[in-house]
Formats: sequence, structure tokens, C-alpha cells
Amino acid sequence: MKKKIFIVVGIVLAFFILDRIVGYVLKQGLEKYFGLNQHSKVLLVGHSQLMLSVDKSSFEDSIGKSVSKYCREGVNIFDRYEMIRQIMESPCSDSLEYVLYGVDQFMFNNADLSKNSYKLFYPFMDKENIDEYIYSSAPLSDYLIHKAIHTTRYSDALINSALRGYFNNWNNYKFGKTDIEQLKKAVAEGRQRKISKDVSSKIRFEESIDLLKSHGLKIILVGTPVVDILNMSESEKYQEYIDYMNQLAQSPDIEFWDLNPEFSSRYELFFDNIHLNRQGQTEVNKYLAEKFKSL
Repeated sequence: MKKKIFIVVGIVLAFFILDRIVGYVLKQGLEKYFGLNQHSKVLLVGHSQLMLSVDKSSFEDSIGKSVSKYCREGVNIFDRYEMIRQIMESPCSDSLEYVLYGVDQFMFNNADLSKNSYKLFYPFMDKENIDEYIYSSAPLSDYLIHKAIHTTRYSDALINSALRGYFNNWNNYKFGKTDIEQLKKAVAEGRQRKISKDVSSKIRFEESIDLLKSHGLKIILVGTPVVDILNMSESEKYQEYIDYMNQLAQSPDIEFWDLNPEFSSRYELFFDNIHLNRQGQTEVNKYLAEKFKSL
């Protein structure tokens, strides 16, 4: 009987040791992919639009400064606030000088984003603010399982990001082009993505800005390109968004770089109506690098 108990205990112990080793390796790759383990001068924060607009290695080479690119697909304003806290509470944040924060007119519309985006942060449960955020968002059973077994924290997409981190791969693999005729039809029928203003999201966004300002950072709000047909479909609300960003940029430590005048009518650069393809990333990346160097 004792022998069987020792065998069971040995198997369980071996499982948890292997789980911790695999989890550690994946986490190191993920941190490398996002640049969370390096003392960078420049931090990029945003969702998939900014993620697909900038090639980290090319941008880094162009501006001559180290860059961390903490951009994640599907994250809302609340997620990005926790991402900023995670960075600012890290010992690697002491070298930061600039933050490029991705903005667009849909940023306060939570309806189009995942309600389970907290799952993206499972690998970073050892960080206090992330742990609290997940605890308040996830069912208790899910929280406890992911807390105990580290390999459960990684989806296929997160494993892919971890591997890309080890291979230094930040390329945009979107090669298609948006269907403008379908967009025009959607707008005519009122089925296009709508601009809305969730008050709680706006408050959290301004708290994010205040947090960055409290660390003495230069903040650049990057208005990632959106196909101009969408911009014009709700022109008054779109102008309110532009006015709001310009108002924020009255602060001496904030700038607003709106990329729409330069790129929104160049449909060949878009994979879909709000995301750039590989060609779009190349051109926007170059434009941003030149603009950054002008600082």
C-alpha cells in the first residue's frame, strides 16, 4: 500500500515539476515577444490595430531606441489599463521615456470586444495587479485551476506568441485586402461598426493617461488608420473623437498623431476595414518612425 502511495505521490510531483518547467519556458518566450523582460526606451500599448501597424524590430532599428510592444488582440480599455500597471510596476520600466498608445474612434465601444479577454492574462498571474484582475473577472473554479496548473494558462494563440518571441518574429501575416464594396453596402444598410461612448471606458482611459503621466513619460496617442468610409459613416461622432484627442493633446506631455489623413483612403493597405495588411504595416511603420525621429 505504501509503495502505491509513493508511486502516486511521485507521479503527481513529476507532473507539477514538468508543468512548472513548461510554463516557465512559455512565459519567458511570451515576455520576450512583448518586450516585458527588457529595459526599453519606448513602449507601445494597444490592441490589434496598433499591433498590425508596427513591426517592432524594424521600428526599433529606424529610431535607434529599444522598443517594447505590448499590444494584444481583443483587449479593451480596462485590459490596457492593467497592461500599463503591469509594465509600470515592473523593474524594467525604469528606462522608459515614451509611450505610444493606440487610439481609434471605436475604443470606447466594448460591444465588439471579447467579454473573456481576461483569459489573455493567465500567463501573468504571478503579477499582483493581474492576479487581482483575473480573480475579479473569472469564475472561481477557472481561477483556481489556472493558478494551480501553469500550462493551462496558455491557449494555442499564446503558445504561438511565445514561440514568435523566441524566434524574434513580429511580422504582420495579413496579406489580403479589404472588400470596399461590401463595406459600402454595410454602411448603406446600417450594419457597419458603430461609434459609441461607454463612460466607464472613457474614465479608465483617462486614468491610464494619468498613470503614464505620473511616471514622467511622453505620451503619444497614435490614431491608427481606419478606412475612410467608416470614418464618414458617422461623421459627427467621428469629429467628436478627433476633438477629444486634440483636447488631450493640449497637455505639454501628450501628442496626438492621427494617421487617418495620410492612410485612410489608401484601401490597398488594409486587410479589413480597421486592420492593415503587410504592405500597410510597412508603410505606416516607416511613417511612424520618421515622425518619431522628428521629436
